[in-house]
Amino acid sequence: MQRWCTAVETGGLGYGAAALTALAELVADARRAGDAPMAALATGTAASLYRQAGRHRDARSLDSRALAYVDAAGASPSHGTSRWTRAALVDTLVNLAADNLGLSRFGVSHRLLERADVVLGRPQDLGEGPWLSDARCRLRLLWVRAEWALYTGDAKRAVEVAERAQARLTDRVEQGSARHRIKTGLVLAAARAGAGQTEHAREDASKVCERAAEAGLLPLCWAASLLLQGLGDAPYSGPGGQVHSTGASVDDLHRLLVERGMPFVTSANDR
Repeated sequence: MQRWCTAVETGGLGYGAAALTALAELVADARRAGDAPMAALATGTAASLYRQAGRHRDARSLDSRALAYVDAAGASPSHGTSRWTRAALVDTLVNLAADNLGLSRFGVSHRLLERADVVLGRPQDLGEGPWLSDARCRLRLLWVRAEWALYTGDAKRAVEVAERAQARLTDRVEQGSARHRIKTGLVLAAARAGAGQTEHAREDASKVCERAAEAGLLPLCWAASLLLQGLGDAPYSGPGGQVHSTGASVDDLHRLLVERGMPFVTSANDR
């Protein structure tokens, strides 16, 4: 489990090549050990790096492989399923929903989210279970629920879901990482931007950019910078689109992520 957490943290810092190498080794070791849930979790984490880089088809391919690992472990919504098998199943369903959302397959995405709801028992909050194997999964489901609403034109609903995610995460102040809190703020900023709440969105995105930069979470800093740029590069940006917290432009941040091995799109075929 520690190896997986370390690889997740490495990817969160933008060191894509190092994270993908560690995850590939972890998948191989997990499969040799017959640990299907870990193989699925590691494969899904690799998929998330491709998805963050805009490569939704590659991510979907990896997430489909992760689902096969979970299915081989006999995952089901039953109480007899181990908590890690259940977590791997929910993560995989949510990941596939996000992949299909990026490919404009909204109906498929919605059905996957509904299935994840069933596995978790129709969650309305983050619950009281362990962070990694329960509440984290519920939070990620709320993220993609908000994104689905935003993509399908229901910005008001997107804001409601994102606000609920932020409130529930605040209720569990003792758990969750800085990355989860910052990502939740980014989802809320994007939802508010889609709902026309421009000033609130700009304020939220600026806070995300600052906090992500302080934590070294370069992918989130880059994403928040892109959102700020779309909102007019104000007020937390300098001349030439520079992000105040880092002194780097959006293009500079992108180049640094490329140097760290994030697998960005190189052609239309990658999408």
